[in-house]
Amino acid sequence: MPLVRLTQTVVDKAISAGVAAELGDDRHNGLVLRVNAGGKAVWQFRRNVGGRDYRRDIGGPWTLQEARDLVANLALALKRSGGHVIADEASLAAWLARYREVLAGRQAPAEEPIPAPATGPTFKEAAENWLEDAERVRKPKTALSYAGDLRVAEVRAMHDLQVTAITE
Repeated sequence: MPLVRLTQTVVDKAISAGVAAELGDDRHNGLVLRVNAGGKAVWQFRRNVGGRDYRRDIGGPWTLQEARDLVANLALALKRSGGHVIADEASLAAWLARYREVLAGRQAPAEEPIPAPATGPTFKEAAENWLEDAERVRKPKTALSYAGDLRVAEVRAMHDLQVTAITE
């Protein structure tokens, strides 16, 4: 499956082409758009947790940005729960239902608050997730170098900022 710099235009063209395709988002590890030959599209979340690969449909219809926000929040929930959020389809369905409640402006259950997509992960949380992926796919020396780059004072100053606040 190729990693592609996804844009909403690329997503729309892939769906309208009506050709079976799988496109991984190069900006959000684990986000995959699957399109069948009839032009039906499904967003998927893919992640390796504890040596086990998970592929879960995350429903829709989502725009590219909504899918990215959802995956960022799902990755945080996954990290906090130790993998229980996507352990089975029922767990993921329950999490997605709560997530949709947040999007609709209804209260999420108090026992597991879900941040609104506008807030998203902090820079430190996103960097930790990225480093985990880098350790898995890069040479150890390269991953160590990345970790060192993230420890410099200028970068540490951004640790508590929301990623969306940095990129907007």
